[in-house]
Amino acid sequence: MSSFIDYIQSFTPLDQSLVTQLALIIHQESFFSGEFLLRPGRILSRIYFLKKGLAKAFAYQSGGRVEVQQFFQESTLLWDAQSFLSRRPSKVYIQLLENCQLESIESSALHTLLQQSSQARKCANLVLADCLQQRDLRGSFNSLPLQKSYAAFCLQFPCHRLPVQDIASYLGVRATTLSRLRGNRS
Repeated sequence: MSSFIDYIQSFTPLDQSLVTQLALIIHQESFFSGEFLLRPGRILSRIYFLKKGLAKAFAYQSGGRVEVQQFFQESTLLWDAQSFLSRRPSKVYIQLLENCQLESIESSALHTLLQQSSQARKCANLVLADCLQQRDLRGSFNSLPLQKSYAAFCLQFPCHRLPVQDIASYLGVRATTLSRLRGNRS
């Protein structure tokens, strides 16, 4: 199980002083499956690192249909970048799909660290680029035929641990269609 600091160091080595500063502002947290870290209308005040578990970001569309916009798995950041960075109310829910172990940093502590450290700013830019790439995965999956899209999805995410209806929503298909495809693959 990797840590927030290990995740950041996967992009670039950190000076020991920055590692020490990060260790002082990172908080360990545990949450239960089904809990929400964020709801529409609220501002995300912490950035989370998912040590163990799975989560999803979703919104309700017209007619009450759920649209899963992103999945989060172990060793990734768990956040609504738009809400966190702009300090504006979120438009999405972030819900935990399993019991989760998280590490978090308060936005004010992160802001202070970024003001004080050029190395922290460099790391933040690298991490942000990776997060944007992860967020854009959905578009790359949806540009493929369903069978290839689902296969690519399962290479990226632990599809056996995710609800079929959530995967179907993410891929833009009906759950029954995806269930048939999964049955044919067995």
